[in-house]
Amino acid sequence: MQIDLRIRHVNLASSLRSYVERRLRHELRWLGNRIGQVRVWLSDVNGPRGGSDNHCRISLRLDPLGTVTAEGTDPDLLVSISRAVKRLARVLDHRLDRRLLAVASELDQIGIAEK
Repeated sequence: MQIDLRIRHVNLASSLRSYVERRLRHELRWLGNRIGQVRVWLSDVNGPRGGSDNHCRISLRLDPLGTVTAEGTDPDLLVSISRAVKRLARVLDHRLDRRLLAVASELDQIGIAEK
């Protein structure tokens, strides 16, 4: 999995980059090497105006599902990253479940039933 991290209005220490990578690898390990590039955008929603709403957006491409995106926002940047990663995992799980149900339905229609 190749991770492309893009940052706007956020001070990013190398330990934070490692945190993003660890969270993604942990939550998405069940997909193995089916994931190519993952893009992560981190930003301070309020920017230079002040306040602390940190936003994390994660987008990845997974065949045959296409591009899947999830987001998280929280005053704590680590929490916003965790929320986005967990949402992404749930979306992928849900879409793959639906796809498996569709395949099972197609197999049933052509007479290949599980015995």
